[in-house]
Amino acid sequence: MLQITISTIQLTPEERTYLENLLQKPSTARCMGRRARIVLLAAAGLSDYEIAKKVKMHERTISIWRRRFNNGRLKSLRPIHTQKRCFKS
Repeated sequence: MLQITISTIQLTPEERTYLENLLQKPSTARCMGRRARIVLLAAAGLSDYEIAKKVKMHERTISIWRRRFNNGRLKSLRPIHTQKRCFKS
């Protein structure tokens, strides 16, 4: 039987506030809003599969953002200059 280990995300109160504020701002770029939502749902204990269904993205993408956040925290969610697909909604 295949067993998948999901890395848990523990947010500080400051990180949670920052991510929640991102979701509430109409000026937040779509990609940042998605990333914030992924991290918040992961911190709430949802699996990659459950998050993927909620945000309509592939499980692999959820796994990538979960890992990136665990490795680099908030700064890892910010778009880098080579990413041209992050637009304001």
